[in-house]
Amino acid sequence: MSWTDIYNNTRQNQNLRFAKSTDGGNSFIIQPFYLPREGILGIPAIAASEKTNLYIIWAANFTGNYIIRFTHSTDGGNTFSAPVNLTSRSALLSLYPHIFPSKNGLYAVWDTQNGSVYSDVYFEISTDNGNTFSDPINLSKNTDRDSFLPYIAASGNNIYSA
Repeated sequence: MSWTDIYNNTRQNQNLRFAKSTDGGNSFIIQPFYLPREGILGIPAIAASEKTNLYIIWAANFTGNYIIRFTHSTDGGNTFSAPVNLTSRSALLSLYPHIFPSKNGLYAVWDTQNGSVYSDVYFEISTDNGNTFSDPINLSKNTDRDSFLPYIAASGNNIYSA
């Protein structure tokens, strides 16, 4: 499980935290994942593969623009990679990321608003456990308001987003 935590009683000082259990949920170890100067964080999403890989994706505010950030762990959450941007800092508002690992890849999806009138759903894939990602693909490609909570799932070669 993952969440954001406010310290010093200000939204400008938030950390990403996650909890892990190695005994089937009888007890949890709460781990901070500090993100210096990230600003306001959106709701994080967490996923795990069958191995010891963990993936965390969230929205971070840099100078008024929310971008999608990603980190991963290959040792069960003991250490994490440096956070990377999955979106451009020129996007006005990217929120509600979701991530799904499968045997064929790691899939990410989120909502980006580029103005007050419309929003689009974007998708990226990683075939190397989150070390690199493809360029973002606009799944909606229209000017209608599409989604505020996109989700993704996969089975074999089939990928589904709603």
